[in-house]
Amino acid sequence: MKRISLLFFCLYFIGCWAQQTVVSGKITDKKGEPLSYVQVQFQDSKIGTKSDSLGNFYLATYYPTDTLLFRLLGYQTERIKIAKDKTQELAIKMTTQEKEIAEVFLKAPTETRGSQLHRRIITYKNINNKEKLSAYQYHLYNKIQLDASNLDSNLINNPLVDRLSIVKDYLQTDSADQTLLPVILSESVSDYYYLKEPKLKKEIVEASRITGVENMQMTQFLGDMYLELNIYDNIYDLFNKSFISPLAPFARSYYQFYLDDSTFIGADWCYKLRFVPKRSLRSCN
Repeated sequence: MKRISLLFFCLYFIGCWAQQTVVSGKITDKKGEPLSYVQVQFQDSKIGTKSDSLGNFYLATYYPTDTLLFRLLGYQTERIKIAKDKTQELAIKMTTQEKEIAEVFLKAPTETRGSQLHRRIITYKNINNKEKLSAYQYHLYNKIQLDASNLDSNLINNPLVDRLSIVKDYLQTDSADQTLLPVILSESVSDYYYLKEPKLKKEIVEASRITGVENMQMTQFLGDMYLELNIYDNIYDLFNKSFISPLAPFARSYYQFYLDDSTFIGADWCYKLRFVPKRSLRSCN
């Protein structure tokens, strides 16, 4: 009998201390219209609920605070004092906010599809950078073209230039509709191999061609026929000058990108991304 009495006393003792705080009621505006989806929450806690379509709410907990918050967009937040460990019913009237909210306009982004694709390339730049690989190889087509601009018809029809029929086939215009004449055109096809440890490089040239004005050598301008560039570098050093890479994170400030085409090459879906400078290209400090 003593054990049963002791157990009954323990249960009674726990029941006395583990009392619930129960709060219910109805939420309306100043006109008496019920407000639905009002957020009801004990202050400084994560315990809460929302009012139903008729403005009714019910909230019960063993861990209350002494203040209940009522929140709804367009209405002032109400803070109501409550009694702990008791059952109580409240009638809440919420007041609309007097401050008017300014009109908001949402516009679709003005970025071109090329700029959007460039953002995706930059996101995966570190993952795709070949420098993290211990070894790699690729088939390389290398084209270097030096153009002369501000040309008039007399120069284009000059007998010296006229003999360079293969060069004249590459006549083009820039963004300002100026005619560009390739003075020197270098092309090569090769297979390139790289090993990180030990560091080894090998390039097997399959074919190469240099076309240009007579007695003018590519090495006068470049020093070397072939340029080894990592497309993911932020800066390119060319001809003793530094240029912003089109795949630098900040490249969209310097270039305009255009998505010209997309198609399958083998099993890979590929994009043709073209870029042009937004202003005259200058060397970087």
